[in-house]
Amino acid sequence: FTTPGSRNDDARQDPASYRPTCTRKLPAMTANLESLVARRKWNRIRSLLSSADSDSDLLEVYAQNSARDILHILFASDPPLDVVTDLLTLCPSRVEAIDSTGRTPLHMATASGASAEVVEPLIALHPAAAGCRDSRGETPLMLAAAHGKRVNKSLIKALIRASPRTVNDEDEEDMGALECALLSEVPRDVFRMLQKSCAKERKRRDEKAKKARFAQQAAADLATQQTSDVMTELAAINVNVKNVKLSSRRQAFTSDVHNSTRTLNRGDNSSSSGSARSLTGRAA
Repeated sequence: FTTPGSRNDDARQDPASYRPTCTRKLPAMTANLESLVARRKWNRIRSLLSSADSDSDLLEVYAQNSARDILHILFASDPPLDVVTDLLTLCPSRVEAIDSTGRTPLHMATASGASAEVVEPLIALHPAAAGCRDSRGETPLMLAAAHGKRVNKSLIKALIRASPRTVNDEDEEDMGALECALLSEVPRDVFRMLQKSCAKERKRRDEKAKKARFAQQAAADLATQQTSDVMTELAAINVNVKNVKLSSRRQAFTSDVHNSTRTLNRGDNSSSSGSARSLTGRAA
């Protein structure tokens, strides 16, 4: 698994990267913060945090003078819950920060084996982080599952609850949380819990895919039925049109026959009248 990037001391000493926004004490305070975290001087860190009024004081100056985010550094050292709470109160937006390896503070917390109590505030502020992948495709669940006998079962549960789909996600080496747990030889109960979660999530995905296929087939059947209905209606319209045309032709033919008959009758009547006049003239 990847490790957090190292501090860039040159960037910290570059005058162009340093823009103090608060009191003169703050840059010195922030310069000591990373060292205190690395040495786990939690009481001194508590005092340092209590002296900062807001994110715009201590933590913003720290961000301007450090290559890494303060939360990444803090959670890599398995901090106590009260320090986590104080720091998250000062800078809740920093939970979404991503370091050079693509990791969130939640990645760092799970990689260091933090307790579920420490991780849950991170998840509460940024639930989507439970499903985030780093530059190698690793999720916080994969990192948490790689602690072998020291694995935190409550932490595994919290991560699965926050993002159930990640139990079947795989990194760039095609390894998922279950494979990480197997290789690190986690306790049997933890491994069984991951197995059940994987099976449950696969079943959910299969049912979802089945419903999607059913909906797609139903839509296709409906479209086919609608097309058939339209074709039937068009065929009926064509029959009606043909019948109308045939009826019109019949009417026209009947009319022509009547007209021809009347014309013939008139001709016959005229001939009869002429013959009668001729006979009358001869008799006279």
